[in-house]
Amino acid sequence: MSKELEKIFEETLKEANNDTLSIKQSLRKTHFKEQLITARMEILDMAMNNDPSLAKLMTTPAEELPVEYRNLVEEIAPNMMDKDLYFFIKTSIESGLVSLFSKSSGDILEAFIAYRVKGNEVKGIKMFSVNPNHKDFTFQRDFDSFLSDVLLPNYKRIEWSALAKNSANKTYRRIIKKFGGNCDPPIENHKNIPENTIINYWIDRE
Repeated sequence: MSKELEKIFEETLKEANNDTLSIKQSLRKTHFKEQLITARMEILDMAMNNDPSLAKLMTTPAEELPVEYRNLVEEIAPNMMDKDLYFFIKTSIESGLVSLFSKSSGDILEAFIAYRVKGNEVKGIKMFSVNPNHKDFTFQRDFDSFLSDVLLPNYKRIEWSALAKNSANKTYRRIIKKFGGNCDPPIENHKNIPENTIINYWIDRE
C-alpha cells in the first residue's frame, strides 16, 4: 500500500466518531476479521487509483454488474440502475448515514457498510463487497458477525430488508432464527411471494 493511502487510513482512525470508536473496541474482542473505518471518498479514490479492477467495479453502471449488486441497487433506487457504486457510496457518505469501510489485514478495502441510526435503533443496513476479487458480493459471510459483534451489543433494534429474489435471504432467514428475530412477510410465505417483494427483517434485543 502506498504511503499516502496508509496516511489516510491513519488519519481516518484518529478522526473516527464515537460510534465508530465503540465499534472498533467491540471488534478487538471478537472474531470479525476486517477492521472498520469511517468511509471517506479520499480512501476509495486512492484505492481506485492503485487498483484498475476496483476502479472498473466502482464506475460500471449497476445494470451491468453481477446480479447481487443489481438486486441491491434495485431495492435502494430502482430508477437509478444507470448509476454506479461510486455514486451510491458518495451519496451515502454525503447524506449523513453511518458509512464504513472494512479492510483486511493487508489494508485492502473489503466491504462498504451503511445504515441509519435513530435513537437505539439501526435501520436500513446495506453491506456489499468493494473487493473485485471477492466472490461473496453481498458479504453474507460477515453479516452475521457484524450484527452479533458490532450492532446488537449497542442497539436495541436492528432492521434491514432485501428483495425476495436476493440470494442473501437464505442467510437472513438463518440469522433471524439464530437471534430470535422476525420478518415480514413471514418465512413460511417466502416461496410464494413475487420476486420483487421487499422482505423486512428485524431483531429486538431484550
